[in-house]
Amino acid sequence: MCSPDGMSVTTNITAIFMQMQRLIRGNCDWMFQVLRDKIAAYSDMGCHVLVAENPLSVVVVTPIMSRAHTLQQSSGICFVDTTASCDSQNLSVTFMLAPCAAGAVPLAVIITDSQSEASYSHGFEMLKNSGLQLFGGSGYPEVFMTDDSTPLHNALHAVWPFSQQTLCLFHVPQANWRWLWDSSNNIAKTDRPALMAEFQRIMLSTDVIEAEEQFRSGTSSRLAKKYPQWKHRLETYWLRKERWCLAYRSAVQRGHQTNNFSEVTVRLFKDIVLSRAKAYNAVSLVDFICTAMEQYYSRRLLDFAHSRVAGPTLWLGRLVKKAEYVESGSIITVSDAVFHVPSSSDSSMLYTVDVVNGVCSCVDGMFGRFCKHQAAVMQHKPGLFSYFDAFD
Repeated sequence: MCSPDGMSVTTNITAIFMQMQRLIRGNCDWMFQVLRDKIAAYSDMGCHVLVAENPLSVVVVTPIMSRAHTLQQSSGICFVDTTASCDSQNLSVTFMLAPCAAGAVPLAVIITDSQSEASYSHGFEMLKNSGLQLFGGSGYPEVFMTDDSTPLHNALHAVWPFSQQTLCLFHVPQANWRWLWDSSNNIAKTDRPALMAEFQRIMLSTDVIEAEEQFRSGTSSRLAKKYPQWKHRLETYWLRKERWCLAYRSAVQRGHQTNNFSEVTVRLFKDIVLSRAKAYNAVSLVDFICTAMEQYYSRRLLDFAHSRVAGPTLWLGRLVKKAEYVESGSIITVSDAVFHVPSSSDSSMLYTVDVVNGVCSCVDGMFGRFCKHQAAVMQHKPGLFSYFDAFD
């Protein structure tokens, strides 16, 4: 098939494609040159911006992010999540966050050309080799919490092999619920809730022995025999039980079992920082991160520091009210940092509170969550909770 001037359609398409490639290559060269020219200006603002061309990777660490790395909490758990559709080139933007008293603060923003393992690894390596004091000076966090993304997991393990990886306990059951409702898996509607309940009993077990018993029960139940494909899925999930089963988590989690901080950060970035519009390219994204995003977090942290945020105070007040049943004389002092606190339902049952590590032997406290028993010790033994989050 030929065009009126005798040139084949295939030749026309090839020529157009090559012209587009030259334009894209020229735009990328221009973009990298602009980024390099602006690095000095970013540095004057206190921002660390690292740029690499092949593959495209941009690491941004603003003053607030650098300060967040000095928090003790940043060496514990780090939330990681990626979003796209933020600019016309559809680059991937990865947020790394640490918990603090004000909620979650960003540790770094990494822009890559895709969500492949190679792109993730290159971006993380750039951050690791940036020369900054990362994650409270330890160089890596104890735990990464992410969604179930194999390329992301592999990249994090390759760069920071000593960090444990855990999954969000919202997305894990959600993925299994979708699998149960997938018509190609042939699961009867009446059996789906029961199968989901079996999985949740495994996931929410607080003791390793209990989790193993629930797993054996789930894989040998009547429904498991009826649906061998579900049994196989359970057995496959169990091979990485340390990532999603509550029994295998520690107090480092500080009660954070979901990746909600990352989800909220992505929404705020698109809604407030980008105003629900796409940035033009990577240069614009870096500008938004160094200016609009930095200003937003500065305002929010100042609001918290000036007691304009009532949420944490109300939450602590509710726990203190729950701990009103505890009298000062009923708290048994084991050592300067360890106390026994009676249960609200049975005074003969005692829970052990360790104020240095911020844990309690109750279900909530064993995973590092602040509970009513710790609130009771805080009320009657003031000045002991040195582990409380702060953004000084």
